Amino acid sequence: MNLQPKTREFSDVYLEALTPERIDQAVTDLRPLANGFTQATERRWSNLVFQAGVRPLPRLAVHGTVAVNVGQPEVEAVNSGVEAQLGDTLTVEAGQSYVRDRLVDGVVARILWKATKSVSLDLLTRYDIRLSILLENMALLSYSSCCWELGLKYTHRTRGSGQSDENSVQVTFDLKMPSPTLAR
Repeated sequence: MNLQPKTREFSDVYLEALTPERIDQAVTDLRPLANGFTQATERRWSNLVFQAGVRPLPRLAVHGTVAVNVGQPEVEAVNSGVEAQLGDTLTVEAGQSYVRDRLVDGVVARILWKATKSVSLDLLTRYDIRLSILLENMALLSYSSCCWELGLKYTHRTRGSGQSDENSVQVTFDLKMPSPTLAR
């Protein structure tokens, strides 16, 4: 609950990243401004979020999230998915996302293959049911050791009619600090 909601300017990049299941990110009355900013009013009541997950079998998991706007009682978003581990090296996931205000209604699929203890390949695709197009395809090749990880990520995004598709390549290097074990 926000006792003193304010109208402020937000970066469009920030607003695009808001998700209905994040209760600290509730805004309304969006008014686009120039230069990549939008004026928005913070909502008094954030969404009421229900999350659940079950693992009926050791290698099978089902999860779901429902976000309800309590100010105008309606479902704001629904996310659901299933994950299956096929052997020790392959994980397959499929899910669905629906967000009312953004007109998002899509399917997400992911495959994670651990080729070795250190090398993995992560593939992800997002399909928009309303527009009948692939929105995003991503491939991430990673090499991991005890103390560091190197990743090469390629992403292709469809930006919509009249806009060119976006392709990006990222190289990441992460240092890992081992956590100390507590003595008993």
